[in-house]
Amino acid sequence: MFGVWWLMGNLEGWGGPVSDTLIEQQKELQQKILERMRELGIEPVMQGFYGMVPTTLKDKLSAGIIPQGRWAGGFQRPDFLLPTDPNFKRVAQIYYQEMKRLYGDDLRHFGGDPFHEGGNSSGVDVALASSAIQKEMMQAFPQSCWVLQGWGENPGTKLLQGLDKRHALVVELFGENTDNWEKRKGYEDTPFLWCNVSNFGEKNGLYGKLQGIRTEAPDYFEIEKRWIDAPTIPSTPRISSDRYREILEQLSIGN
Repeated sequence: MFGVWWLMGNLEGWGGPVSDTLIEQQKELQQKILERMRELGIEPVMQGFYGMVPTTLKDKLSAGIIPQGRWAGGFQRPDFLLPTDPNFKRVAQIYYQEMKRLYGDDLRHFGGDPFHEGGNSSGVDVALASSAIQKEMMQAFPQSCWVLQGWGENPGTKLLQGLDKRHALVVELFGENTDNWEKRKGYEDTPFLWCNVSNFGEKNGLYGKLQGIRTEAPDYFEIEKRWIDAPTIPSTPRISSDRYREILEQLSIGN
């Protein structure tokens, strides 16, 4: 589970060190997963490069790097390489070249959330930064779509202002508990999906407010007219089947 929060820029590491053997095993597992997904016609969301770099990089490279401080529990967050710095383009190109080599050139969806659950954007032109992040993504994969998490105050208005919204998608994670998509007018007219998170951190408990699913989902369906676009995206699939059943019931009512 810690790998998820690493990719979201919340923590730089836990335990370790990571061995070359483990990295190789993870690569091979990823390739097998992608092969199976392609067989089933499922498009994956891969990790995009949005400037997340090790805290030691600033000791080795003269670049515009902004420390991100600490996350909940005191975890050290990775640093942020300014997308407007020339080194960003160089790192991004290497990153996407390797992704193509390892996983194929037919990838389309890429995740990555700058300043997720905090961080430090002081002195950053966020709109310019998000534009530069998306530019490198689309240069490597012209049909790519940047998938962002609708969580708390993210993605911020300034970040969305810098995007080509034809190639962006916001996933409203906590739809059963919040109505950010309504308050923010569809995330400032950005394509988005209403979702149900159901649980957190692989904890099996009484999460996934059924009353929220029963009220927020129909509102979304009625306004957006997208009955099939209602994913459930728990931190783990080990949840009560009632959550899945309720989502499917709302979908059947809508259709």
